[in-house]
Amino acid sequence: MGTNNGVQFLNANHVSENPGFLPPEQLDRLADTISRLALINDPDPNHAKHLKDVALGLHRELVDQAADPKSISDIMDAVRALVATTGELEGYPNIERFAKGVADNEQRLVDGLEDPVKEDPKYELRLRRIRTAISFAVLATLEEPKRDVVMGHLRARWLKPSREKALSYLDFERHTPCKNFDANSPVDHLLDLVALGEEPDPRDPALCEEVGYSAKEYLLRRLLTDDERAIALGMKFLKLRHLLEIFTQMPDVLSAGYIGGKATGVILAYAALESDTSDFDREFALKRGFRDTAELDKKIDFKSRLRKNKSTHNGSDVFEQVKAYNKDLGGHVSTLKAKYRDGGTASDELHAQIAKEMADAEFPPHIERHLRMFFRPLHGRPITVRSSSKLEDRLKTSFAGQYESIELTNSSNDFEADFALFKAAILKVYASVFSRKAMEYRKENKLLVHDEEMGLLIQDVNGKQYGIYFYPDVSAVAMSRATQSIGGNPFRGAMRVAFGHGDTIVTNRQGRFVTFAEPHADAVNYDEDPGQTIMTVLNMSTGKKEQKAWQDIEDLAPQVRGGVVNSWERRGDDSVEVKKLNPKALMADDYANIPLLVEYIVQKLKHQLGHDVDCEFTLQYDTKQGDWTINVVQCRPQNIPENLKPSRMPAEVPAERVLLESPRSINGTYCRDVRYVLYINPAVYGENSRHVLGKIRKYVNAVNDVFVRRGKKGEKQYLVISARRFGGVIKDDMAGIPAEFYDFSKAAGFIEVFDKGSNSNPSFGEHFFQLTMDAGMVVGAVKEDDGGRVDRDFFMGAAQVKGIPDVPAEIAEYVKFVDISRAYGKKEEDGGRPSKKKWRVHLAQDNTKVDGGIRMYVAEKGKDYPKLVEEANDEGGDEDELIAV
Repeated sequence: MGTNNGVQFLNANHVSENPGFLPPEQLDRLADTISRLALINDPDPNHAKHLKDVALGLHRELVDQAADPKSISDIMDAVRALVATTGELEGYPNIERFAKGVADNEQRLVDGLEDPVKEDPKYELRLRRIRTAISFAVLATLEEPKRDVVMGHLRARWLKPSREKALSYLDFERHTPCKNFDANSPVDHLLDLVALGEEPDPRDPALCEEVGYSAKEYLLRRLLTDDERAIALGMKFLKLRHLLEIFTQMPDVLSAGYIGGKATGVILAYAALESDTSDFDREFALKRGFRDTAELDKKIDFKSRLRKNKSTHNGSDVFEQVKAYNKDLGGHVSTLKAKYRDGGTASDELHAQIAKEMADAEFPPHIERHLRMFFRPLHGRPITVRSSSKLEDRLKTSFAGQYESIELTNSSNDFEADFALFKAAILKVYASVFSRKAMEYRKENKLLVHDEEMGLLIQDVNGKQYGIYFYPDVSAVAMSRATQSIGGNPFRGAMRVAFGHGDTIVTNRQGRFVTFAEPHADAVNYDEDPGQTIMTVLNMSTGKKEQKAWQDIEDLAPQVRGGVVNSWERRGDDSVEVKKLNPKALMADDYANIPLLVEYIVQKLKHQLGHDVDCEFTLQYDTKQGDWTINVVQCRPQNIPENLKPSRMPAEVPAERVLLESPRSINGTYCRDVRYVLYINPAVYGENSRHVLGKIRKYVNAVNDVFVRRGKKGEKQYLVISARRFGGVIKDDMAGIPAEFYDFSKAAGFIEVFDKGSNSNPSFGEHFFQLTMDAGMVVGAVKEDDGGRVDRDFFMGAAQVKGIPDVPAEIAEYVKFVDISRAYGKKEEDGGRPSKKKWRVHLAQDNTKVDGGIRMYVAEKGKDYPKLVEEANDEGGDEDELIAV
């Protein structure tokens, strides 16, 4: 090892592992190399001298503010990367050829080597130094405006803001800017103006603040997103320090384009949480029974417990360059988009072909080279490669669960193998943009007119390693409004909590459901607290993410082991005692105060961002601090549909009109005037369930296509009554129907009916449920074991609707598509003549109290609508607390 000013450098033999590295002896020769470059020779000696002076001046500017040789080496690497992307000298291949010619001359004429190949063991380092010098020479030859744009990113990332440069934009005598700037101005100039706006010149503070404000908006639109809501929030909460932090997290060549919605959401969340909210804090404290904010602060200790994630970003231009570089892929992607834009769909074969082509895709050489450099400091610890597209995590369109996130253990002794897995993870995220479910979601939400641009958010996995397994002590998914719960005040929010990684919550539906209004209350039913039989962990030995029975995990974290409890589980008609994990005791710990802490965070975010939020967290016990710490891993808008309001069936509706009911409801919502019901009989579950359930899914999709073709007239015209679970992650053949959202995208919603003795759980608090809220669907669950009832005879006895695809013979005994108007009209016929009334079904669900319940009932079109809970109360009904709309 060599050292310089206390900074260690790897020796030359380590160069292949550090492709951007330049040691001190090469850096010391760089200025001389710039001076001698033949590229700067010019017939006009004065012009040649000018170019050399410019190149050397640029070199000095970047080197003088560098803290140490390591920083200088990193800056030189960034210079080479950015110049290679300008296309000057026809790009990297020509720069490389020119560098080899200069190197050969230098070896023979300057260093006196007769056989350079044998006599120069540091040839690779020499070549890198010369490429760096060529890059400065190229910069010198550019027109100044173009040079400033290229240099802008370097200056923004590596140099301090220049007040002098910012002041040059202002005319204080005329109180106006004297130079134009816009979104295409050099990035460092815009940052300089933002800095001036935050510390204005006393000669005209208002002018400084005005130009600083404009410069910040240009930067946000250039770096983060084009989402107007996010831009407005960024203008409100992001300061210069946040913008500079974003630049430090964006590797140079990989930074172009947007960082995307998911990354922007996390950045905005932390900035909003940092902001002072004394009025909100005071109101929150008083409503929670504290005397003042000081008492609240002491209880939750928010500021010292909130931790930031270690994150980096790749801009969306890398995605575009991969598509452009792999020509066949680009052509097939265009074909795919055209099929969906025309209102149709694409074949499974085309989707599979694009997925394979993306998996086999190559990165452009300069991108792969810089991905390698970007990856090196990440290697040795678990990371998550997360999607962060331009369109996701927006109001109305969450894209929840539509794109991939890949966890990597990333810690083997084989750097090349781990790097290959890293590249494969990126390509898998990119491929998910063109999956059927993502394209159907975009079609349903009229987003196909937009080009989807995929950035990447790369986060260190939060947690610790226990034995061979790595995981956070606790994960949580929390909402500022409890869209699913039984009793309590849903406007205070809720969360689902589990030990280990969050997959246990969002895909396996395990963990404890906690309402912030009643965090210590016992679960009303099994769905709220099924316990936890598995944990999602990263196996550092195999390099795989695994879901394991908790008993099979040796070296459980102490906090996890403390969650082992005796529990009861239904098995047929019996209940048996089993040991499960349950964080109930942790949630009730008055010292940890985790429910209150999480409630404070999501309600503060709602207050700051102006909308309800859906957040993912990790919690870790800090043994040094002696307390639980918390990270916000994701923050997206919680899209609340207009019909998400607790409602009840009018008392005057006769009992014989009720087709489905349950004494309890986990949802508070309604729908009205639905003409058709697609009914699935629970008798479907038998020996050939897998084959039959797949056929049922295809039939549901075929029915939905009929309504897709009807356009607006097909919106929300049918309800699905499913036998057990409907959609989401179905891992058990006996659990439910394996539907994707696009299979029923035009439905008004679905009701899951669990026949007696079935052990599967409702769709409760997962990504799939967020998609239904995006679409304004109703979702409900009826359990016959808990007193629920469905009029099976009515549905199975009704005639199959004509004009809808025929039910395949092998599923005809299990599925019926029913026209309520005809079926109920026949039931109500008078004197042998069918009723002429237009009959429909309404659905009312009330989760504001334990016995609120679900009712699906028949009524004439436009009559006997469900009554909102507050309306029923206003009319002198029940005495329970009024819920605000």
